[in-house]
Amino acid sequence: MATVFAIDKPLAAVLVFGPLIGAVLVEDLRFRGDTRRRARDRTYWHLQAWQLAGLVGGVIGAREISSAALPGSGWLWAALGCAVGLAGVAFRTWAIVVLGRQFTRDLQAGADHKLVDDGPYRHLRHPSYTGAIAMFCGVGIGLGNAVSIAACFVLPAIGYVLRIPREEALLRSVLGERYEHYAGHTDRLLPGVW
Repeated sequence: MATVFAIDKPLAAVLVFGPLIGAVLVEDLRFRGDTRRRARDRTYWHLQAWQLAGLVGGVIGAREISSAALPGSGWLWAALGCAVGLAGVAFRTWAIVVLGRQFTRDLQAGADHKLVDDGPYRHLRHPSYTGAIAMFCGVGIGLGNAVSIAACFVLPAIGYVLRIPREEALLRSVLGERYEHYAGHTDRLLPGVW
């Protein structure tokens, strides 16, 4: 079995997993009362499953597929993973702050829902998802393994890509033409790509 640097060294594990765990704990405190609505939103639980699969796949990949280990110091990959994870946390936090009280982790929009098109929403329709994917990618990079990077990036990204059409259908039903116009000049997750 291959050695997993980030798990074998406590400080490296904190660097690699800290940004993601910190973001999850802060968001859980903020959205503590959303559990009743979330029980009805199956996309939330599907997304959680894809994210967990990415993390588990990343750790298993790092432990079992030593031939995919990245060259160089494990500390380099742990530091780089932490930097990518923190950038994802910062971008997601910016998106949450700009959206304000309208941000929820479950799919919902009321009649008073407003279209927000400033801050990161000027260019992206789902910047909080972009930030979350970057947080998971940071874990994969921090594990210092190509398979881990692929698992931590691809599996959570699939979860978000599957959720986006349902979220956009909801927003179109509530915001109508305003959302259609907005969607016509913004990308979903990555400027110039999708």
